[in-house]
Amino acid sequence: MWETPVYKFAKKIREDGKPRELIIDVTGSAPSMDKPGDALERVFEALTKGSVPSKTKILDIGAAKLRNSLYLLGKGFLVYAVEFPELAKRMPQAKANWQKAREHPNFKRLVFPKDFFELDDKVDIALMINVTNVMPIPNERLTLLALCREKMKRDGLLLWYNWRDPTKYPDKTRINDGFFKGKGRIHKTFYGEWNRAHVFEMLVSSGFSHDEEIQLPDVGSQAYVFKPDQPILLDKYLDLANIKKGGHRTDPGQPIPETKSTYFPGVYLEELEKVRSGRREQAKFHRLSARLISNIFDHQLKNPMIEKEINEGRGRIDIRFVNRNEPGFFKNIKDMRNVFCPAVFVECKNYVSDIGNPEFDQLSGRLNYTRGLLGLLVCRETRDKAKVLKHCQDRLKDHKYLIVLDDVDLKNLSRKKLSSNEEVDDYMDDRLEKIVD
Repeated sequence: MWETPVYKFAKKIREDGKPRELIIDVTGSAPSMDKPGDALERVFEALTKGSVPSKTKILDIGAAKLRNSLYLLGKGFLVYAVEFPELAKRMPQAKANWQKAREHPNFKRLVFPKDFFELDDKVDIALMINVTNVMPIPNERLTLLALCREKMKRDGLLLWYNWRDPTKYPDKTRINDGFFKGKGRIHKTFYGEWNRAHVFEMLVSSGFSHDEEIQLPDVGSQAYVFKPDQPILLDKYLDLANIKKGGHRTDPGQPIPETKSTYFPGVYLEELEKVRSGRREQAKFHRLSARLISNIFDHQLKNPMIEKEINEGRGRIDIRFVNRNEPGFFKNIKDMRNVFCPAVFVECKNYVSDIGNPEFDQLSGRLNYTRGLLGLLVCRETRDKAKVLKHCQDRLKDHKYLIVLDDVDLKNLSRKKLSSNEEVDDYMDDRLEKIVD
């Protein structure tokens, strides 16, 4: 992976009446400016407020021609600049700036990807400025984010900053989940842009959470700050252990097939299949379940809270979701069956055997007329489905509604989500009907 910044795709384009292979060079997107500019400088000021420059390590990923690195070096910060070596070799401006940066004792050059893989220092701040949106391979973005997460202190900060291009790109320039640019040039560049929800899912899957305390100035671009305080959820799916050892090598001369945008329920399911049942990976199962439910029911549920405390901290619920009260299954069960459910509670059981009475009692005990009366019990499989159904029906006498979802249900719901939210709601309606009949 990342043997070269040049990607050759198995897609033919036609220019000047002649077909040719689509070739993208990600270093071709490096901006020509020598300074960050007012907008970015205000962002840096907010990001580094309260930091002691001489003690603050900053990782500048995709440092390009060092416009940001040189600015931060001038402020006294310790800067680790990460970039492909090819950039400085073919761009005089980049070469001159890299030589200028070496004059600073607080500068360290990291040749990408080898030096980046081998970096042992934990950094305080990581900058990902106009990086992921010029990367044409969706999984490579997730891999870079996950590796970055491992290079950071737990109380560190990551700046995600993507410029927004007002250009209207024609469909004929579409590649993967973005567009190629560079009419008349053999080596094209890539541009992608994603909505806020997709960006946040990329970061959450890579071990980050949104930092809502730091208020960045309005810069007209996608600018968010994240904390590296969560586990990486897709380490097995991305094969991180092998990549860090230098494995997963690719042949730069072999054309790359087109790839669709990341469908997160699908990749979470792939990761889930690699999670073994049992206590050892319970936490991983717990968090993957949270993300799957968040994505499948994004039209209905919001604000997942992991290990929500109840009874003044004497108890915990694995996951608590807020009911959006928007049209769909969770609104229908409230309006049509008079089930009080301002929140929906979830318990996750990564068991080898079937769940039984203790697990149903645990979830049932979380439900009441103050918190809500609807809960989901997520498990790996249900062998004795008749017995599981009877457990759910037993709780109806207390007007408590428990629905069990296993791996097969999550797969089915993820497939239906690709078609429509209505199919997701129909599936849940069918599960409920079996309980109340």
